[in-house]
Amino acid sequence: MRTQVAAILVSVALSACVTMESGRAMPAGVADSLVIGNTTEQDVRRTLGAPQSETTNANGTKVLVYLHTVSRSNGFTGSGEANTLALVFDTAGVLQRKSAQATNSRSR
Repeated sequence: MRTQVAAILVSVALSACVTMESGRAMPAGVADSLVIGNTTEQDVRRTLGAPQSETTNANGTKVLVYLHTVSRSNGFTGSGEANTLALVFDTAGVLQRKSAQATNSRSR
């Protein structure tokens, strides 16, 4: 009887383990390798693929946003990671600004 109860408890605990991922993981140091005034939109797309978001502003500049998220839960606690890379290109397709952010969270 105890073995059955233990097996049921282990099964319930394991069935509550969930990992969800969105977007494509970005190579370590990729933001540092992008050079303002030199890197082109084509270079970025070749390295990172299609962005999660793309906006062309009225002045012709373009903003590409890459986002990768991972969230984990075991039924009792949860954690999450998010990496965001926002890139602004001029009308010639040359990188003018970049912003990279990494966020980690944990709940109980």
